[in-house]
Amino acid sequence: TRGERLFAAFDAAIDRFQETGAGIAVPYFLCSKARALAAAGQGAEAVATAHTAVDMIRDKGERWLEPFAFSVLGELLAQREDAAGAEDALKTAMELAEAQGSVIWTLQAGHALLRLRQARGAPTDDLQSDLRARADAAARLPGAGDHAPLQRLISDLRTPTASL
Repeated sequence: TRGERLFAAFDAAIDRFQETGAGIAVPYFLCSKARALAAAGQGAEAVATAHTAVDMIRDKGERWLEPFAFSVLGELLAQREDAAGAEDALKTAMELAEAQGSVIWTLQAGHALLRLRQARGAPTDDLQSDLRARADAAARLPGAGDHAPLQRLISDLRTPTASL
């Protein structure tokens, strides 16, 4: 099928990239592939690919991308209706991002966690309050007004219901 050919080409491109000796972006590429697999209805393979990205990050010490990979894993687990796994992955993403000082990845993971809890009907008041305070602090950062993705997150998190 067309999808199989596209994923085979994706894998071949990653292999060629790694043959150059480069590897820093491979976990990012794998996360992109995982999202594409999920969009193609291949949820189990998507989750496995995201786990491969997380494992590669840990094996190679590329910790800078770890919050992003855990966020992707959390999103994919949520799509597979593994709420507990999704929540664990998103909490991990938030903690890692915060430890790295990554404001946007902290807010993105927190926003995904908030949406997950809202979808499940779980309590969100404490998380909403925390995320609103983080959004307010982020809005005061130098250059924050020039960063469109950050501004969208801040706006979303400041709304009374903070949901999407």
